[in-house]
Amino acid sequence: EELAKLVEDIRRLDCCDNLSMGGFSMGAHQAMHAVYRNRISVNKCFNMSTYLIRTSSVFSAVEHRIQSGETLPPLHISHGTQDDITPLSWAEDAYKTFHNSGLECYLETWNHKHDMSKEQLDSLFKWLRTA
Repeated sequence: EELAKLVEDIRRLDCCDNLSMGGFSMGAHQAMHAVYRNRISVNKCFNMSTYLIRTSSVFSAVEHRIQSGETLPPLHISHGTQDDITPLSWAEDAYKTFHNSGLECYLETWNHKHDMSKEQLDSLFKWLRTA
């Protein structure tokens, strides 16, 4: 509730029409809950090296909202192929589940562990800047 109020306050500023929300690992997990389950209004959502359990309420919320005719912000999933904390298969499963529910989503993989690279961030920022 407080996060939703903060986002709406920021949207009222003249400088911020194109807000996105995301994060790395558990921060990304929380961002997906905020955007897709708790309906925080942003233009895009992104996650890096994170996961959702197969029975996550985020999946059912996305499916329900899309079936109800809502347009949801696209999701950018970015994950390291050598991630030894959060397996790549979890990101691939999330991508497939979201994609099959009709959510516009993208999956990018990078040859690294549970961390970030300049190339990965450059790619994310390029995606965030697109309409």
